[in-house]
Amino acid sequence: MAERATLARPYAEAAFEVASESGAFAENLGLWTGYLERCASVAQNTEAQEAFKLPSMSPEQSVELIVSVAGLPTSEQRAFLLLLAQNKRLTLLPEVYSHLSELASQAAHVLNAEVASAFPLTDNQIASISKLLQTKYGSQVKLSVSVDPELIGGVRISVGDEVMDASVREKLSKMTVALLN
Repeated sequence: MAERATLARPYAEAAFEVASESGAFAENLGLWTGYLERCASVAQNTEAQEAFKLPSMSPEQSVELIVSVAGLPTSEQRAFLLLLAQNKRLTLLPEVYSHLSELASQAAHVLNAEVASAFPLTDNQIASISKLLQTKYGSQVKLSVSVDPELIGGVRISVGDEVMDASVREKLSKMTVALLN
């Protein structure tokens, strides 16, 4: 997974740069992220992934497949998709979209945080976590909350490259390591 993210990063940064060249930066960036989100959903489709692998499928045909579902792109977006197709990187579109979204959030001074808990969190707990993260990072925080029963209890919070793991699973893992050493 990390390798896919590494491969996708330069493409996302290029899309961000193209979006920033426009006078209406925020609007243009919104158009790019919205369009790449639709393209990413097409690229995640297993039938589309199989079609991209066909030797008979030209890069132009691959782009047309995406455009037929995602809608008409701007000339820059079409050129971007064609570059991905020529480099056989269309399957990276979900990662490209994800990284571009992170760049857009950073430009808007908003941090994306992923919160996983063993059980569903209440609105008060979510608000408390959000407030804690806003205080810690001094920035607005956008939470993505999920339930992961494998944590057993507690929460795991990821903000960028930083992970704060206060789950029972992590504590048990640390205890196991301590006992075995």
